[in-house]
Amino acid sequence: MNIFGRIFFRLYPNKPKPTDTYEGDDLRFVIKVCCILHALFFLASIVAIGFVSMLQDIFYACWTYSVFLTLKEWQVLFYIVTLFFGSCHGIFRLFQYSELNLLFFILKLIYYCCALYFVVRAYRNFRVTGGIHGKLGRQKPRPEGSTADRETDSGDKKKKKKKKSSVEDKLGQITEKLLDQATTMLQDDEEKGPKH
Repeated sequence: MNIFGRIFFRLYPNKPKPTDTYEGDDLRFVIKVCCILHALFFLASIVAIGFVSMLQDIFYACWTYSVFLTLKEWQVLFYIVTLFFGSCHGIFRLFQYSELNLLFFILKLIYYCCALYFVVRAYRNFRVTGGIHGKLGRQKPRPEGSTADRETDSGDKKKKKKKKSSVEDKLGQITEKLLDQATTMLQDDEEKGPKH
């Protein structure tokens, strides 16, 4: 597989990475909303704002989808930094637009500021609790068949095997004693001869 394919599948895996805390789910939800809104602003940029704004929003939509799937911290930080610089760039370009374009552009800047606030807040909670597998956050109940359950299940299975093998050993010993007693009784009966 070539290098670009490997990079692509690292950024866009088949399934979202599972989280162990509700803070991870909160960050994923905020990123999901941002991804949807970036896609909508991409469409609005095609119609009303302009080409540069359209490219910016399609980049944000693709990047937030990657963050949604992986929840890698460096990607979240990169998104926060680029969103900050995007909103600063937008403030400096604010007066280049005319009436309808200006309205959409102002809405987009308000959205960028709100997204920045909510993503930073969700990321801070996510980071303080230990990240994707944080032990300090609100832990989600583990689904059946998770790795922790499998470890305890394998431990339980080993214990059951030990118990089962010890029970089988005892049964084997008892059956040997019974067979020995039965063979001695048969031998005694044969020595005595037939009963009349």
